Amino acid sequence: MLRLIYAFARRDVMARSTSPFSWVIQVISMLFFASMFFFIGKTFDQSVAPSLRGFHGHYFAYALVGLVFARFQTVALQSFATAIRADQTAGTLEAMLVTRASVPAVVFSASAWSFAYAGVQVVLYLLLGALLFGVDLRHADVASALLSLVLAVAATSPIGILVAASVVAFRQGNSLLSVIAGATSLLSGVFYPVAVLPHALQVCAAFLPATHALGALRQAVLLGAGVPEIWPHLSILLVFAAIGMPLALAVFALAVSHAKRVGSLSYV
Repeated sequence: MLRLIYAFARRDVMARSTSPFSWVIQVISMLFFASMFFFIGKTFDQSVAPSLRGFHGHYFAYALVGLVFARFQTVALQSFATAIRADQTAGTLEAMLVTRASVPAVVFSASAWSFAYAGVQVVLYLLLGALLFGVDLRHADVASALLSLVLAVAATSPIGILVAASVVAFRQGNSLLSVIAGATSLLSGVFYPVAVLPHALQVCAAFLPATHALGALRQAVLLGAGVPEIWPHLSILLVFAAIGMPLALAVFALAVSHAKRVGSLSYV
């Protein structure tokens, strides 16, 4: 498993290293994106929305945590399908799946570097927020925040694995990803509180893992909440992960079996 993760990570690092300025461009892009939300927050500094009072009324800090989560959510939703599609097109997917490596090992190894890279970007976002925009992170409960992120990834990744299964079986999945990402951004409170949504949409939001991931993460990072305080959110994420992950991996294995039968593991 570790050897497989290393092989995938080495390949992805070499692919990203082809552009010597890619890291500089990434940091500049992140700075621009964070600045946009900072100035949006400045626009409303004089009138604190009731839904933000629980977070000391600071919109930018609220949005910064949303940016952090959105980065990991994007990887959880897209990285599996993107990696599988790239290997399918290159003709290497079939070779990997006929080895002794298990299907879960291939799935998780293919996305390992994407999650590591997202982690670096998250640290940069938090540093930019604290050093340039004055976000107070001194009271953040780091352990609770990390646990929230791990469970958020575990609860959200099954959706990405199901999309990857669609890519393997039917060579499609991008349209489904767009719908899922759009619905999550709209309903789960990434950049605005769920409380401002109509009641019917708030009910829908309660059934999304992202809603509970953001609730736990914001309390841990902005309010210093420990595990007992955010346990209601964490327990729901655990349920999503415990049910979703085995189901998604089983569906992916079925998709691989189907693709082997029809000869569509490789695609040009």
